[in-house]
Amino acid sequence: MFTITTGPPLVLVAGAWLFLALLLFPPFALLFALAIVVLGAAVLVGALGAIAATPFWVVRHLRAVRARHATSRVVVQPVPAEPHASSPITTGPEASHA
Repeated sequence: MFTITTGPPLVLVAGAWLFLALLLFPPFALLFALAIVVLGAAVLVGALGAIAATPFWVVRHLRAVRARHATSRVVVQPVPAEPHASSPITTGPEASHA
């Protein structure tokens, strides 16, 4: 069982760990700060790229929609209101009596 009277004084052990931590903290803090700066720059470049590319995306979308509508147009032939009397095909209710 350990008692306070055995071993080195707690101040010396804690002081050594505190000294080591204070020695190691600045380099890690510097690396963390650099990582934050690089991440912020990447986000800024990405946002500026998205802002610059938006007009091109809109134009590409509108051209695709216009091309889709151009290929889907069908020429419709007008249907006469009344079929000719000489037409062999009859439509409507009179066709069922034949």
